[in-house]
Amino acid sequence: MTIIASYAPTNEADEEEKDAFYNMLHSVTKDVLRHDVLCVVGDLNAKAGADRQYYPEVLGPHGMGKINENGTLLIDYALSNDLIIGGSMFDHKTIHKYTWVSPDGRTKNQIDHFLMSRRWRSSLCNVRGFRGADVNSDHILMIAEVRIKLKAQKRKTNTATHKQFDTDKLKDPDIRKNFCISLHNGFEALNQLDETNDFDVENTWTSVKSVYHDIAKANLGFKKRKKEEWISDDTWKYIIKRKETQTLILNTSSPEQKAQLQLHYKEDYKAVKRSARKDKRIAIERKAALAEETQNCFID
Repeated sequence: MTIIASYAPTNEADEEEKDAFYNMLHSVTKDVLRHDVLCVVGDLNAKAGADRQYYPEVLGPHGMGKINENGTLLIDYALSNDLIIGGSMFDHKTIHKYTWVSPDGRTKNQIDHFLMSRRWRSSLCNVRGFRGADVNSDHILMIAEVRIKLKAQKRKTNTATHKQFDTDKLKDPDIRKNFCISLHNGFEALNQLDETNDFDVENTWTSVKSVYHDIAKANLGFKKRKKEEWISDDTWKYIIKRKETQTLILNTSSPEQKAQLQLHYKEDYKAVKRSARKDKRIAIERKAALAEETQNCFID
C-alpha cells in the first residue's frame, strides 16, 4: 500500500500555484507501482460536488454540495490516475460528510478527501467524518476503513534481542541489596578465575557480559512488553474536560455561546499541554535517576 499525504492550494490561489501542485502530484503518483493499493489523502481544498453525471468513474452517488474550480482539478487528477473519491461512495448524514466548518459556523464544506485506486474499490468499506474526535482544528477528522488481505511474509525474529531487564525492581531496597551482593560475588569469582588464566580481551568481555546477564536475569527478570504509563490522573482530567467542552461546541447552535465555548476549549487545550509536558519531564527525570542508581549499584 502506498499513501500520499497532500495539501492543495486554496480555491483562491493563483493558477500557476495550482498547476505546480497538481504537476507534482501527478509526478509522485506515476512513481507508484501499478499493483500497489494507492491512497491519496489530505486537505485538497476541493469541492467535488454531488453531480456525478459526467464523472461516474470517479464520483459516487453520495457527494456533497456544488463543484468548484479546485474540484474540477481534483476530478481531472482522479480520472487521469484511475482513482475514486471515497467520501462520495457512502450514504451518511450531512454532519458526517462535511470536513470543514468556517469560523462563524455557517459554511460547511467537504474539502478533505480520501482517494483510492478504482481497482481496489471493493476493499474500501467506509469513509466518513468523525465530529467527536478532539483534534483542535476547524477541520473534522476523516476516517476511511480499508480491508485488504496481505500476503504473509516469514520473518526470522530473535525474541531475546527484544527483551529488557525489569530495572524498576531495583527500587525495592531488598531486591537492590541482593542484586548488588550477587554482582559483587560474581565478579569476585571472575577475578579469581582470571588470575589462573592468561588475559584475553575477548574471553574477558564474554565472561563479564555473562555475569551481568545471568545475575540480572535471576534477580530482576524481564519487562513485560508494555508502554510506560507516564500520563498522570490530573492530565487525564484535563483531557476529559476538553473533550466535554468540544461536545458542547458541536451541540450548540447559538453563535454567541459557541464563541464562548471555543475560548474555554483553547484554555483547556493549553492546560492539557502544560500538564502533559510536566508529566513527561517527571518521567524522564525518574528514568534518569533510576539509571544513575543502577549504575552506582554496579560500581559498588
